[in-house]
Amino acid sequence: ADRSIRGCSAFIKQGKVPNRALAAAYHNRGRAYAMKDNSERAIADYNQAIELDPQDAEYHTTRGDAYLDEGQLDRALADFNRALELDPYDTEAMTGRGEVYVEKGDLERAIADFSMAIKYEQKHGEAYAGRAAALLKAGKAADALPDAERATELEPGDADVFTTRAQVLEALGRKTEALADYRKALSLDPSLDESKDGLKRLSASR
Repeated sequence: ADRSIRGCSAFIKQGKVPNRALAAAYHNRGRAYAMKDNSERAIADYNQAIELDPQDAEYHTTRGDAYLDEGQLDRALADFNRALELDPYDTEAMTGRGEVYVEKGDLERAIADFSMAIKYEQKHGEAYAGRAAALLKAGKAADALPDAERATELEPGDADVFTTRAQVLEALGRKTEALADYRKALSLDPSLDESKDGLKRLSASR
């Protein structure tokens, strides 16, 4: 990430660069800042990219993701909506908007967005995990399990998908399997509070 930031910064400082190329440099530097968990600087760079090239759907999607991470749900929703106006087949924007709807409690719309993302990109692990989480919140744990299983197959290195499957298994009363998934999630990312809480909760109930 640091190398990318240095390279993009040097390019930006050159001056006399076409707007689209300059926008791409700001966008790439913003993504590098996001990798370093510096959302404020990431969003500032995404703002510059969008100002220079407002018709690029990816830039709106990426900024939407950053706003979502910051809990700024309305701003995230506006960016995902704009991205989908520019590119109706942007599955990342569909998935991001689905996550916003989950946070807002609009589970029907969330499930519709995740389903649309899966329709257009059948190996979209994040969309399967999102739909599983939405179905679980809707009280449909049995329906959520196939999606949670598929998400772990598609994203075996993503701690969050194992947390999601663990929560589904826990809701179904399959505690031993849920414990294993919470442990797997924490082996991939020891900072996940949801998995820590799940492990503590199930360990105490044994």
